[in-house]
Amino acid sequence: MIQDIPEKERHIGYACSYVPVEIILAGGMVPWRLLPKRVSADADAYIASATCCHIKGIFSEALRGEYDHLDGIILADSCDGMRRLADILSSHARNIPVLFLDIPKKKEADSISCFAFSLQKLIDDMQREFSGRPVTTEQLQTAIRECNSVRRLMSEVFIIQKNEGRGIGGLALLDLCREAGRTKPDAFSQSLKTFIKNTEDTPLPSEIPRVVLTGNAFHQPEVIAHIEQARGRIVALDSCIGERYFRTIVHEDGSDPVIALAERYLLKSPCARMDGMGERIDYLRTLIRESRANGVICLTPKYCDTLLYELPLLKDRAGVPFLAIEHDPDGLSAQAVTRIEAFLEMLKGEKVHA
Repeated sequence: MIQDIPEKERHIGYACSYVPVEIILAGGMVPWRLLPKRVSADADAYIASATCCHIKGIFSEALRGEYDHLDGIILADSCDGMRRLADILSSHARNIPVLFLDIPKKKEADSISCFAFSLQKLIDDMQREFSGRPVTTEQLQTAIRECNSVRRLMSEVFIIQKNEGRGIGGLALLDLCREAGRTKPDAFSQSLKTFIKNTEDTPLPSEIPRVVLTGNAFHQPEVIAHIEQARGRIVALDSCIGERYFRTIVHEDGSDPVIALAERYLLKSPCARMDGMGERIDYLRTLIRESRANGVICLTPKYCDTLLYELPLLKDRAGVPFLAIEHDPDGLSAQAVTRIEAFLEMLKGEKVHA
């Protein structure tokens, strides 16, 4: 479903949900989310083997020349591994300029001001390294309105997904989320309107368990396919490219769009790299309640310490059965597939008993 890259458009790769795509759009370029498909052995010559597979996957694809169509890459301070990725890409992907965005870990007023300063620096760096085109207040405001339109439409999709009688398949939803990261918002809005209009009632047997699929950088369709083949229904896709990313909008009426962007991206539903464990627990419990989920499956990239540290507390406070599965771009192990199937069978048994 992801569209081919038009030859005449300038694309900027980005690898973090805290990078404001509005800034890229206002610069006359198209955001292109970095979603690595697999990790190759050639990355081990440069990066330690016990490194997050998402980071190694991005570097592997850069080494293979799969990002040569990009006019630049923006990485962000989502973790120390991503910071080191910015260093090594700058050294070994010399034909692609790499910019780095600093992100505060807290959400206080000073943090928002600090992040706004970082965003303004990003705008200046983009003009110098990528486009040579200044970014005006009007262009930022236009990009904000276009992206907010996508967020409002995606909110409708997520509501339909949670509905008892008009569910959307997890694979179809993942395709939408992936396409949103690599398509102009005006064109994607039209596709979304058509998608919503054509969504039909799809009643499912009541014994099929409803699952929240949560995590951070997962985007592999194979994982969702295994869940649906085992007769589980994904009622919320909570990831860096899923519902958590689209859940809030940018304030459109302020005089300073950079401040508005800093507020939205820093105050949006948090991921594990942000301060505030209690807020993340409350958000997950709210998502479980809204979707009437029977259980949670949490997908963690292999060696992602940031999320792994929080798993015991998330599992303890979720309030429903919770399964944690490690994954990498190469897919799930046979053991992981068996654990998912057993978990769904357990949820089915609980629903029948209830």
